[in-house]
Amino acid sequence: MKNLRFLLTIVLAFSAHRAYAIDAVGNCDDHIHATGTVTEVLLGKDEELDQKVSFLFVPETTKAPIEISVYKTIEEPRGESAFALLMTAFTTRSQLEITRCWKDSVVGFRLFH
Repeated sequence: MKNLRFLLTIVLAFSAHRAYAIDAVGNCDDHIHATGTVTEVLLGKDEELDQKVSFLFVPETTKAPIEISVYKTIEEPRGESAFALLMTAFTTRSQLEITRCWKDSVVGFRLFH
């Protein structure tokens, strides 16, 4: 667990330039069960209240990047876990499958090689 925290700290330090404010974009419902890679992880404060998490996802079928929102914010335990999983997918270039959506935002994914 210490190694994972250390790795995430290093990754976040080097990828801080890729974190910026975004609006909740949704786009999950159209890509449920899609498999692809994460090319960017976005984290930002909207209106100084929410810390939205989203990511650029490149489905295997279209190869066109799509921005997709995560349902929970970074301040919530499930949002923090989703952010950690997305960072792992990004740094290891693993495949990600969107498995569940709620209100057009991701609430479930699967990470695999």
